[in-house]
Amino acid sequence: MGRPGDVDHVAFQARAGEALTLEVQAARDGSAMDSRLEVLTTSGQPVEQAVLQAVRDSWFTFRGKDSDTVDDFRLQNWAEMELDEYLYANGEVVRLWLYPRGPDSGFKVYPGEGRRQSLFGTTPLSHALNEPAYLVKAYPAGSRPIPNGLPVFRLNYQNDDDPSRLSGTDSMLLFTAPTTARYLVRVTDTRGFGGGTNYAYRLSVRPQQPEFTVRVDGMNPKVSPGSGREIRFVATRREGFEGPIRIHLERLPAGFTASTPVEIEAGQIRAVAVLYAAVGAADSLEASDRAVRVSATAQIQGREVRRELGDLGNVQLDAAPKVTVEILPGPDRSVVRQEAGRPMELLIRPGQTITARVRAERRDFKSRIELGGEDSGRNLPHGVYVDNIGLNGLLIVEDQTEREFFITAARKARPGTRLFHLRANGDGGQCSQPVLLRILEGSPGQ
Repeated sequence: MGRPGDVDHVAFQARAGEALTLEVQAARDGSAMDSRLEVLTTSGQPVEQAVLQAVRDSWFTFRGKDSDTVDDFRLQNWAEMELDEYLYANGEVVRLWLYPRGPDSGFKVYPGEGRRQSLFGTTPLSHALNEPAYLVKAYPAGSRPIPNGLPVFRLNYQNDDDPSRLSGTDSMLLFTAPTTARYLVRVTDTRGFGGGTNYAYRLSVRPQQPEFTVRVDGMNPKVSPGSGREIRFVATRREGFEGPIRIHLERLPAGFTASTPVEIEAGQIRAVAVLYAAVGAADSLEASDRAVRVSATAQIQGREVRRELGDLGNVQLDAAPKVTVEILPGPDRSVVRQEAGRPMELLIRPGQTITARVRAERRDFKSRIELGGEDSGRNLPHGVYVDNIGLNGLLIVEDQTEREFFITAARKARPGTRLFHLRANGDGGQCSQPVLLRILEGSPGQ
């Protein structure tokens, strides 16, 4: 930008329904520019992206939020809110990911971990205590919702910081042309700064390229015989890709098995598998380690995309476990299916809570066995969680070996199956054998 306060306009042509990515490269190249993008008509009018109608009013309680945090969104009337609903606050739109888990907690918002992501091209912001917030319903651009006494927010195509948080303070906007026309991109510095080569930037307008990468956490695993250790897969989604990603773990060394394939669900960023070592397994050879293959596949725009993720490094046999844990049926056997040679199944319906038990075998472990907080149900499907954990999480206290726990499926949980397990945080994270959770259609009692 040549001078402070400069405004640049760049014209481009787009067809109706064409999906484009508008992106500024500035701060990532060392520029001092803090960019802002807006899409205009050739007459200088903003282009509307969506209409959000508030359906419930609320406000931030207990404390405000910074622009990064995903956790502890404490909101008035939170019990009337549901997972995956949109929350609007002072121009930022987020999506509710997990309910409050006790008296001293709040909602988590997407993506559930890491830095907060916003929607509709809005920019993550800080929010003050008692600042108004609204649950909103999204309508197409140009809609005129029936008035309900609450505000209507009209969102235009504009962006300050990349909502996916991958580009720092650089702007990135996903634009779908409403009509075939010539459009303008307006580029400014959000602070009105500029002048000199230190405010240089590059603007790209190109077809959207939905994409993903997957990171493997848990390389060089050390697995105790007769137990398991976690391997975690974390996806980075780019340019609107929201589909499921399937992870395959193949050609494991002799004596080792894994709870794969495992799926990173649509719209989610992680999945957790467990690598198990049989009793009597031997340390794997270097050649066996190199033979392991980890891959990720997904469907993008009608074609299968495969990513080779390499191996797991040095797969090692660890010392005998000091404690192991096992998931057992709860008192209600009607929600349990057991078949020889297959994982135990637990049946649940959206809106239902079921019980199960966890039993520990203590070998040289006298302390309390902590099994986690809101993340204690490892790899449960989105919308299903271990409930009633209190302030201390799910644990087995000293001198005890067993306890009951509760699994709840939100009303919006989708039918399907998924393997899950429990992990004892002591002794390096020993994991149970997997259990298959089957979410049935319909409501409880059917």
